[in-house]
Amino acid sequence: MDPQVTAALITSSLALVSGVLAPILSVRVARITADNALQVQSQELRSEFMAVAAMQQMLQHPKYSQRSFDKIKERVGGFSDEELRRLLVGAGAVRIRDEAGRDRELWGLRERNERFLE
Repeated sequence: MDPQVTAALITSSLALVSGVLAPILSVRVARITADNALQVQSQELRSEFMAVAAMQQMLQHPKYSQRSFDKIKERVGGFSDEELRRLLVGAGAVRIRDEAGRDRELWGLRERNERFLE
């Protein structure tokens, strides 16, 4: 067989193989990337859910109807102050002015602190 024909056949074969493999690999990489992103998002949501549950448990303590933001932050770590405040609101908490005159940010469950909402 002529060397030019052989070279043309090899080149055509390689082009065909790469033309078939490229989309398959591209789809596979996209699927792996999407699965990883979903797993990360799932872990973040689980962390937020557990943080809200911990805050609700703290705020439902029979002895304390209010907790300082610093105490909540100490117990529920891993979040910025603003993220923690957003989670507190999601947990059903409201911010309450410290009537003792100390400059503290207090939080309590809405249903346990209705007298402060007026």
